[in-house]
Amino acid sequence: MFSLYEQLTRPMGTHKNSSGVFHRIDDAFENYFANMAKPSHPGNTLRELDTEFVLTLDAPGFEVNEFDIVADEENVTVKAEHSVTEGETTRTERSLHRQFTLPSFIDPNKVEAKYRNGVLELRLAKAAPTSRKIDVKLA
Repeated sequence: MFSLYEQLTRPMGTHKNSSGVFHRIDDAFENYFANMAKPSHPGNTLRELDTEFVLTLDAPGFEVNEFDIVADEENVTVKAEHSVTEGETTRTERSLHRQFTLPSFIDPNKVEAKYRNGVLELRLAKAAPTSRKIDVKLA
C-alpha cells in the first residue's frame, strides 16, 4: 500500500486510472483512509434466535476467572483484565471493556457464559418486559 504522498506524487502513467489528477486524489484518499474505518475493538456478533440472544465476543489471551460479566434487562457489560506479577510489581498486560444494549429484554438470571479458544459466548434468554397496573388514588 502506498502512502498518501507516494500516491499523489506518482507519475500519471503509473496510476491505474490516468485520466486526471482528481481521480488520483480520490483514489489516494480512499486507499489511505480505508483501514481507519475498521473497528478497534474485538470482533463481536449478536444473533437473535426465537428464545434467546447469542453474543459471541473475540477475547483472546484471558483466563476464565478474569472475566466480569454484568447483565440487566437491557444491557450486558463484559470486562476482563489480565495482569502479570513480576517480583513485587503487577502490571496489566491486556484489558477488555465492552457494553452492549440489547434490542429487547432478557432475563438476567438466565445468562450463560462459555469461554473457549479465545472466544466468549453468552447465551441471553429473552424475557417479556415486566409491568404492573398502578391504581390512582384521590389525594
